[in-house]
Amino acid sequence: MQNQLSDPEERSLGVSYQSFDELIKTSDYISINAPLTSDNHHQFNEDVFKQMKNTAALINIGRVPIVDEDALLAALKTGEIAAAALDVYEHEPKFNPAFAGLKNVILTPHIGNATVEARDAMANIVADNVILASRGQSPKFVVNKE
Repeated sequence: MQNQLSDPEERSLGVSYQSFDELIKTSDYISINAPLTSDNHHQFNEDVFKQMKNTAALINIGRVPIVDEDALLAALKTGEIAAAALDVYEHEPKFNPAFAGLKNVILTPHIGNATVEARDAMANIVADNVILASRGQSPKFVVNKE
């Protein structure tokens, strides 16, 4: 992945581009908020967990196949990483019950978008798309265009 911001933009925001390898080695918290792609399937695997700080926490509200759940479970049990918070699971709606037995894991039932603001925005998108379709126009955010 390339640097997405110019140097002046980075300076104005007080941020700097870091490679994935640098991020996993230095971050205290890693939050996954990405869609699943062919490039990031099991991107967080045994090798990545070994490189992370043993005090780091992984938060996954994106898509689970980005995380190798078996490798995550092992990393949590051995203390390779300190904690995880999971809102998504590899085989939803089922989840690996071994996670429930760990004190260093927070599990939620795929409700990361369950805020009033998010649900209002979703309702507005649906209403706007109904209006667009009724006018013979293409709705926004179509997943299966065919």
